[in-house]
Amino acid sequence: MISKLKVIFAGTTNNTSLKSGMQLPLMVIISLVTQVVVLSKTSIMASLFGVNPEVDAYNVVLNITTFIFSFLATGVTTILIPAYVKKTNDDAVNSFLTLIYFVSIILSLIIILIQKGLWSFFSNGNEVFASTASSIILLLLISQFFNTYLGVTTAYFQILSKYNIPKVCTLITSVLLVVLMIINKRMTIIELSIYTAGTAVLNAVIQSLLAKKYGMTYHIKFNYKSFEFKEMLMAYIPTIFSAGLYQINLLLNSLISTKIGTGNVTILSYANSFVGMINSVLILNLLIYIYPKLSKLILKDEEVGKRSLLQYIVVMNFFVCGVLIAYVAVGKDFLGLLLLHGRFTSHNLDMLFICILIYILGFPLSVTRDLFYRYFYAKGNTKATFYNSVTVSVINLVLSILLALIWGVFGIILGSVIGSLISAILIIKKFKQKYGIDKKQGLFYLTENVKIIISAILVIILIIGVKYLFTRLTNNIFINLIIMIIAGLIYFYFMYFSKSKLLSIIQKVMRI
Repeated sequence: MISKLKVIFAGTTNNTSLKSGMQLPLMVIISLVTQVVVLSKTSIMASLFGVNPEVDAYNVVLNITTFIFSFLATGVTTILIPAYVKKTNDDAVNSFLTLIYFVSIILSLIIILIQKGLWSFFSNGNEVFASTASSIILLLLISQFFNTYLGVTTAYFQILSKYNIPKVCTLITSVLLVVLMIINKRMTIIELSIYTAGTAVLNAVIQSLLAKKYGMTYHIKFNYKSFEFKEMLMAYIPTIFSAGLYQINLLLNSLISTKIGTGNVTILSYANSFVGMINSVLILNLLIYIYPKLSKLILKDEEVGKRSLLQYIVVMNFFVCGVLIAYVAVGKDFLGLLLLHGRFTSHNLDMLFICILIYILGFPLSVTRDLFYRYFYAKGNTKATFYNSVTVSVINLVLSILLALIWGVFGIILGSVIGSLISAILIIKKFKQKYGIDKKQGLFYLTENVKIIISAILVIILIIGVKYLFTRLTNNIFINLIIMIIAGLIYFYFMYFSKSKLLSIIQKVMRI
């Protein structure tokens, strides 16, 4: 596999930067279309099932299976990209992947064996919940296993600057899933799980065939004596725990929500889904685009890499604050169009809107943390991010439990946002201690971030004020779209009025 990569790199070195730059807008467009399809799935689910124990069971099982496989897949991508860049030998890469697949199968078997105890714990005595969960666990395990494999093919395509191949494959299979749901208007949760597993397998098969066409090969091998394999494994283990802790927090949040009333776990799951969609369209695409570039910059010149990191943070925070403004302006209207029919009530809608709003308020914090994490990953330092994750996970759990007692499901999410704040502060502190930040540069880029946040806050206050004063008028989605556009223009004006260097920073980032 690595030898074939060398040949491909040799033939594409001169135009890789241009092609990857052209692909970024296309990445966002494809992701946006995909998320519209996923939103359609959520809308159909809300209409067919509403909020009930069966849907709660589906969401809890989905969270559990995601917990098993997502942290493995996240770590795989994090380690494979630098390995491909460094052209690590095939034996080491194949041994690494063989171990990952073996561990994931063993974990799946363990979950199947202990499932009765799990459902007893999560169901809170509800027999419908337990019965449904037992019926769909194997199907969702299969689905998530193949999603783990997609992490391998995605890493391979990214290193070739072919970012959009996996995205197009995912879009096609997502459309297929929605079509199946539309056709089967009397669909059950079990049938939904069958469709989910089937489309996941199809996606993996398509991507595997395409990756093979571009030179990717995999053979079952386990050379535990390989030095490069050991090096990959030592870097990978901390990422397992870091990502695993995040998944544990999601599971614990689901557990807490089941204890504070029926339907809360579904509201929380819908909120996580919508926030995940926003992440996929904007934040994840930017991180996918940035990570390989940042890794190469750091290897060439660490000071340039650090300056680029700070520039990326400013640009990404500008965009995520724009997302926050747009959500305040029209978020509730779009949620209503998607969900406010069938068994989904206006009270459910109000709760969901607030949950998502709290999540989005934490976006600047999570974006900053994730970019600093990428710097540590590029340096091969995964231990620092792991220790940071452990500390914050404990704090997050305690805060979520305490705040849930006061504000219910809102308290759970608020605990996560406060955890993101603490996480960002701690990782920045570790970064300064380990790698250092030029005081003049640090102050300059901090000031730029503050200007962005203050501008966003002022615009949001204006939107809320207009909606409060003209309640009847702003019940119309088209009026709110106009408000959003005007708010966006005011946002730009505030940035200009504050003498921000944002445009200059964006130009520098685009030249990287």
